[in-house]
Amino acid sequence: MSVSFPNEAMLHTPRPAVPSQSRDAGDREIEVFDGFAPQHRADVTALYLDAFGPKLARFLGRGARIRDFVHDTLNANFAVVAIDTQTGRVVGVAGFRTEQGGLTERFGSRLHGHYGPFGGFWRGLILNLLQTQERSDKLLVDGIAVAERYRGSGIGTALLHALDAKAAALGKQGIRLDVIDENRRAQALYARHGYTVTDAHDIGLLRLIFGFRHATQMTRML
Repeated sequence: MSVSFPNEAMLHTPRPAVPSQSRDAGDREIEVFDGFAPQHRADVTALYLDAFGPKLARFLGRGARIRDFVHDTLNANFAVVAIDTQTGRVVGVAGFRTEQGGLTERFGSRLHGHYGPFGGFWRGLILNLLQTQERSDKLLVDGIAVAERYRGSGIGTALLHALDAKAAALGKQGIRLDVIDENRRAQALYARHGYTVTDAHDIGLLRLIFGFRHATQMTRML
């Protein structure tokens, strides 16, 4: 697997901006890039919905409604993506959040446009309850997703390495993420990459909307 990080100006014609890391991923060549181009927005949307759509369905709806909303709101400047160079498709994405914004930070501001004044209002209230406060010393992970057929091939690990590089480039001291307790596979991946449990919380009555009760906060210091 070849891992490279183009600068933002080179998204349409990617080139490495830092030394790359090679790793086999079956017969596929995978490259990891900083941000995603307009032609990859549909792929990133599909990956995000495959990972998080079931939890968001009662909140943002199903089918075209949630797809159009997520497609319109994801911020390409706050993600690293894994691209299969043979197909040109995005097969993995890791969003992040800083004080300047995040992959999903536009969700709140775009609710009214997609769901109307009342629908946007009550959805905004729920969204505010879920928001995790950014800390200036840590990069906050804003969702990680890998295409099903590519899972287990090292793409998740490559995305975590890319987040390490992004956090270091931004002068952060560490990286923080939240993972639901039911997702043991993700917790194991993060633990192998050096993340440790630093907190846990119960989302209370919001479990009736999102379908899970507990989330664990994990942190990796750089």
